[in-house]
Amino acid sequence: MARHQIEEFKRALEYGLKKPVEFFAYPHGSYNDTVADLAGYRAAVTTELGLAKADSNPFKLRRIRVTGHYNNEKFIEELYKY
Repeated sequence: MARHQIEEFKRALEYGLKKPVEFFAYPHGSYNDTVADLAGYRAAVTTELGLAKADSNPFKLRRIRVTGHYNNEKFIEELYKY
């Protein structure tokens, strides 16, 4: 069920954007190993905090939370946390 919804969403986005969609963000960060290997995507991001590394699973990439209120100094501070 989830795989079908994800694939349909990808098709709809590509149709509307007129270009390939290669990356996925899990809704609310919710994923499991069954959904993590998404057909047609190159990578996907979770809501798990941290930096992605060269050997990271491309379908379970961590990321840094950034708000629209961050200036350059605050962004650099967030990077150094990890």
